[in-house]
Amino acid sequence: MHQPRRTEHQTRRGSMSWLETTTFSRRRVVVVAVVVVIVVVLKEVVAIVAVIVIVLLIVLVVVIVVAVVVVIVVVVVVFVVEVAEIAIVVVVIEAVVVVVIVAVVVVIVVVVVIVVVVVVVVVIVVVVLVVGVVLVGVVIAAAVVVVVLVVVVVVRVVVVVVVVVVVVVVVVVVVVIIVDIEVEDISFTLQEPE
Repeated sequence: MHQPRRTEHQTRRGSMSWLETTTFSRRRVVVVAVVVVIVVVLKEVVAIVAVIVIVLLIVLVVVIVVAVVVVIVVVVVVFVVEVAEIAIVVVVIEAVVVVVIVAVVVVIVVVVVIVVVVVVVVVIVVVVLVVGVVLVGVVIAAAVVVVVLVVVVVVRVVVVVVVVVVVVVVVVVVVVIIVDIEVEDISFTLQEPE
C-alpha cells in the first residue's frame, strides 16, 4: 500500500526534474547559440571594418598619387608654355582642394557604411535574442544561428562590393575633374596672349 504511493511520488519528482532539466538544457542551448552568434557577428564586423580601412587607405594613396602626378604634369606643361608662376600656385591649390574633398567624401561614405553594418548586426542580434527567449527550442535556435551567419556573410560581401564600387567611381570622378580643370586652365592661359 505504501510502496505504490512512494513510487508515484518518486515518479512525480522524476518528471519534475526531467522538465526542469529539459528547460535548463533549452535555455543553455539558446544562451550558447546567442553567444556564438554575437561572437561571430562581432568577428565579421571587425573583418568588415578592417577591409574598409584597408580599401580606404588604398583609395587615399591612389587619389593622392594621381593628384600629385597630374600636378607634376601640369607644372611641366606650365613651364613649357611659360605661364606665370601664379598659375602654378593656382593649379596646385586646385589639385589639393580636390584631393581633400575626395578624401572627405570617401571617409563619409565609409562611416555611413560602417554605421549601416553595425545597425544591421544589432538588429540581427536583437532578433536572435527575442526568438531564442520566446520560442526556446534547439532546432529553432540552430536555424536562427544558421540564418544569422548567412545574413552576416551576405552583408560582408555586399559591403565590400559597395566600397569597391564607390572607390572606383570616386577615383574616376577625381581624375576626370582634375584633368578637366587643368585642361581648362591651360586652354585659358594659352588663349590669353592672343
